[in-house]
Amino acid sequence: MSIHSQSLSLLRALSHAAPLVLLACGGGLTSKVGGNLDTAFEDTTDKDPPEIEHVAVTDAQELGVDVDISAVVTDADSGVFMVKLYYKNEIGGSGDWKSSAMVPLADDQWMGTIPGEAQTSGGMNYYIEALDNDQNVARNPEKGADDPWHFRLYEL
Repeated sequence: MSIHSQSLSLLRALSHAAPLVLLACGGGLTSKVGGNLDTAFEDTTDKDPPEIEHVAVTDAQELGVDVDISAVVTDADSGVFMVKLYYKNEIGGSGDWKSSAMVPLADDQWMGTIPGEAQTSGGMNYYIEALDNDQNVARNPEKGADDPWHFRLYEL
């Protein structure tokens, strides 16, 4: 029998005799008075991914000029850990997606840039990916690399 199962068995036995049970949680002790001991060990991990609100860049952009991409990213349960911008060229775009971290601004706003030097003629595909503190992932658009946002490029 593992130490975890032995501890759980002991706590279950004690819970029938004592109204106060101490639970070890993240380096400290948390007390639980009354109630069912089985519910004291409920998994409270956030299982919902972050929410990404983004107005897609669909207008043609000038070739070689940085394109700023913004989004509002929220996660009410565990908080937003990281947001990344993935992009690649439409023409010859069979290669790997490039990525860059988006920077947090005020009011849940995040900003990233598709650099002008990464662009070639044709157009660019991109999507946004957010990760919360419990490792849940969201993408915008939802299918990410399989159905990315797209804008055309033009030369002056």
